[in-house]
Amino acid sequence: MKTVQINSVYGVGSTGIIVKDLCDYINKKGIESKVFYGYGASSDKNAVVFSSRLNFNFHVLQTRLLGKHAFYSQHPTRKLVKMLKAYAPDVIHIHQIHGHYLNIPILFDYLAESNAKIIFTLHDCWMFTGHCAHFYHISCEKWKTGCGKCPQLSAYPKSLIFDRSKESWRDKKKYFTMLKNAVLVTPSQWLFQYLPSSFLNPYDKRVINNGIDTTVFHPKDSSGLKKALGLENKFVIIGMASKWLHPDNQEKAIDLIQSFGDDTRVVLLGVTQKQKLLLPEKTVCVPFVSSREELSAYYSLGNVFVNLSLEDNFPTVNLEAMACAVPIIAFNSGGSAEVISGDTGFSVNPGDFSGIKEAIRAIQQSKKDYQSLCRKTAEKRYNEERCYESYYNLYQERD
Repeated sequence: MKTVQINSVYGVGSTGIIVKDLCDYINKKGIESKVFYGYGASSDKNAVVFSSRLNFNFHVLQTRLLGKHAFYSQHPTRKLVKMLKAYAPDVIHIHQIHGHYLNIPILFDYLAESNAKIIFTLHDCWMFTGHCAHFYHISCEKWKTGCGKCPQLSAYPKSLIFDRSKESWRDKKKYFTMLKNAVLVTPSQWLFQYLPSSFLNPYDKRVINNGIDTTVFHPKDSSGLKKALGLENKFVIIGMASKWLHPDNQEKAIDLIQSFGDDTRVVLLGVTQKQKLLLPEKTVCVPFVSSREELSAYYSLGNVFVNLSLEDNFPTVNLEAMACAVPIIAFNSGGSAEVISGDTGFSVNPGDFSGIKEAIRAIQQSKKDYQSLCRKTAEKRYNEERCYESYYNLYQERD
């Protein structure tokens, strides 16, 4: 058996790490596996790039000016199809179709003729909407009936001029439902619940949670890093800057940081220079961290990880922090709260920052051993081998 995964990136970002780790796992199980991906450098012999950063930039420009994302990139997609025909995989596993690197008609015309088993992992809602990757936060249901007059044209994938959401929904429905044999996988129950109301409903559907490498993400001795950052004897809150400083969160998140006493510090990861100017002085700002080992060390600083994501599928950052023995507080929106139980943290209503502060105080004052409970939960439920074994079994299923 030969398998191939298709994604925008490889080895970086949440989906890029997932496809790399899954490819490695499948190869270790004795099945030949490769990843064909859009852009970025890699020396991995199992990863083959078929597009370029130049094409990515051109696709971004076309999307913004013409408004119909994933219907450009003709030349790279023809190259991809040529590679697929030469490799002749038994399983084609597609992750993110969006990402400014693919042409839907060219790829799906090939898939419709292929004898391979087709699997899609939906990492967001884009596959069944006319434009957006998420609609939960604005309570939009136009994706059920055909989109049009999109309220989120300025959201990714941004369109500056034309609203082509109705046309895109129609054409995505045409191509995404033309396959005879496909399986849809969602990492969360939250995303799974929407599929029966979408045009993707006729397909076989599964839930396979994201997993993480618990040999990389584990509690580390953070005493040296704590000293370097001035965090000794402090209660440490870890968060992701992109979520804390989302436009809908920013003002309240800054107020939250300012409300803490001198015994508490907020450490934000992935802070840009522009974002740093917005934050109170006592915030510990950490630039983007690419190394998983280094990221694990930063998680291990924390007494609590606070995820202020308003829309997310099944964020691996929650799993990573939990594997580092850090309890989670998150908004009860998207799939973010699915990993949270009474033993691993708290979820609160979206936008409820007083609830966030109360949950932080509850963990701070609790005598419960959240650390060991979080680590045990991560090892038992979200170890990547458990997740990838499910994909391995799916690859081998016969129709």
